[in-house]
Amino acid sequence: MRVLIVVDRYAPEARSAAHLYEDLAKGLVRRGHEVAVVAKKPTENLPDGSEIPGTEVKDGVRVVRMRSYLGEPRSTLLKGLDQALFALRVWVRLQFLEHPDVVLVYSPPLLLAAACAAARHPLVVNLHDIYPRTAVELGRLSSPTLIAAAERLEEFVYRRARRFVVPAPDSVLYLTEEKGIPADRVRLCYNWVDLKATAPGDGSAFRKAHGLEGRFVVTYAGLVGVAQDLSAVIDAARKAKADARLLFLIIGEGSELARWRREADGLANIRFLPTLPREGYLESLRGSDACLLALSADLKSPAIPGKLPNIMAVAKPVLAVVPEGSAAARTVLEAGCGLVTPPGDGAALLDAVERLRADSGLRARMGEAGRRFAEERFALDGAITAFAVALAEAAGKA
Repeated sequence: MRVLIVVDRYAPEARSAAHLYEDLAKGLVRRGHEVAVVAKKPTENLPDGSEIPGTEVKDGVRVVRMRSYLGEPRSTLLKGLDQALFALRVWVRLQFLEHPDVVLVYSPPLLLAAACAAARHPLVVNLHDIYPRTAVELGRLSSPTLIAAAERLEEFVYRRARRFVVPAPDSVLYLTEEKGIPADRVRLCYNWVDLKATAPGDGSAFRKAHGLEGRFVVTYAGLVGVAQDLSAVIDAARKAKADARLLFLIIGEGSELARWRREADGLANIRFLPTLPREGYLESLRGSDACLLALSADLKSPAIPGKLPNIMAVAKPVLAVVPEGSAAARTVLEAGCGLVTPPGDGAALLDAVERLRADSGLRARMGEAGRRFAEERFALDGAITAFAVALAEAAGKA
């Protein structure tokens, strides 16, 4: 099959979706498919700061990166405009330049999925965060007129898509029960990891390079945006500020980073590091004693952070600061790989940290449980198979 993947983030940009889709695209090529990727040319989250070509063939994948006219806008209005401009350019390309058997689009952004739906190629939607619902929950979209327009756009995408692939069981229920989409059009496929690349290790080189020897290191590594509530981390660090052997490490960038830096000002037990390249990111997880998830309490939509499979695969215990009963919380508890505490509750997080610090056996058991779960649910080969079947079905080649 000729497969065209449309995604706003693609490697080497240091974002979860970017790495997921690099692995998927290469895996589909290995299965004998002709794969092209259309993505936005990144201007940040580039660990080495190097210039990225607009067009290249890498590992058998033809990658076309289109420059954003607005860079990386921070305001909601400019983000929406940037997404609209990118979506329009994608639609034009699909109309006149690309001739795939099937298109696979990552959503969000919703406008990007709508552009692919309007192009009338057979379409598979990899639906992660559910928009506009997520934007409403996080307070980024409040105008009744804009919400209604976005909901109509969502319905348009759902009518046109031939297949859906979703990473959370609750997303299956959302599509089949709330949106009335036939169950045979929806496939569950958890976010995936390359189990060989994410093998456990001691992380000693990372600890030595950053002067972390002798400290209990709790790491958050990933996007620092509106959906990621780090208030409990800041509060826990403040409560433990006299403990020189405890360190909270925050690695990454995003629209809310400046806010959390201000909140952490004067706390010696919080350290910030910039975005790391992929292997450096994995080494930071291996070099940690426990790793954090953090989601806003306002986020009710199904969400399993893309970093969770990586943490589990490297066999580190998870500290999930996420809403009770959320998809992320249920996954951590089902796997037995960590502890769950409420967003915003620094005391509860610090108690969980101390429980793990006091019990190396518990840390080891949770890490091993996470690795087993990753091997069972998150294997890259299984994801490639799931997507290949969905793409073939959508293209009428099953």
